[in-house]
Formats: sequence, C-alpha cells, structure tokens
Amino acid sequence: MERVLEGNSTDSSTVQNIRAMVPRLFALLCQWRRNAHTRQQLALLGERELADAGIDRCQRERELSKPFWR
Repeated sequence: MERVLEGNSTDSSTVQNIRAMVPRLFALLCQWRRNAHTRQQLALLGERELADAGIDRCQRERELSKPFWR
C-alpha cells in the first residue's frame, strides 16, 4: 500500500513540476522570438539610422552574428 501512495505522490509532484515549467518555457520562447525579431529589424537599418542609435557597423555585425537564444 505504501508503494502505491508513493507512486501517486511522485506522479503528482511531477505534474506540478511540469506545470511550473510551462510558463517559464513560454517566456523563454517569447524571448527567443523577440531576439530574432529585433535582430531582423537591426539588419534593416541604414547607416544614418544606425548612427542615430549610436551603433557602429562592428556592433551591428556582432549582434547579428549571435544565435537567437542569446
């Protein structure tokens, strides 16, 4: 009987852990999407717009070379 109860509590805690992870995973995916989008926007900026933003070519290239998860 103890074994059955232990199994149920483990299953319950596993479900709780998964439920706790879902919002964090969703937030992480949103951040990755935001990173990709802002880098796409950065790639479209012209020289004057970059200068207005205080970004030089090297900074731009360095940012554009990063993977979306960074």
